[in-house]
Amino acid sequence: MGIDNLALVFAPNVLRADDSDGFDAMAALADATPAAQALAAMVRNRHDIFPEAKQSPLQAQAEAIEALRQWGGAAAATPAPTPPASWYYVGAGGEQAGPVSAHALLSMAARGELERSAWVFEAGTAVWVSFDEAQPRLGAGATVTS
Repeated sequence: MGIDNLALVFAPNVLRADDSDGFDAMAALADATPAAQALAAMVRNRHDIFPEAKQSPLQAQAEAIEALRQWGGAAAATPAPTPPASWYYVGAGGEQAGPVSAHALLSMAARGELERSAWVFEAGTAVWVSFDEAQPRLGAGATVTS
């Protein structure tokens, strides 16, 4: 679906006026063209309207900690430990399960409880991938060959 079609579908909800007097969906759809054009323009120009961050939050945190160390005001400051990744998977019965740690996922695969083609999902990512595709992200050099 293209930007214009998406804008036409979402504009009545995204760019609607205060609905405290009641929201008339049919009227909103009938008058959706200007709102859809505005929303489509916002999506097309999203990089200008919402500029990308120059660095990730983790990079900014690391730089701030290093600056504190150099300043001497917080020589003992260390970043909080990174929690283990939360992984979800689709089991043999087709049911979604999790969250589990990367270590638990690797252990399940090593015991044959999780096939290499099983779908897995890492919290914070956008898509499900096969276990085979996810193996490089599960740990340093971790592979399951069975």
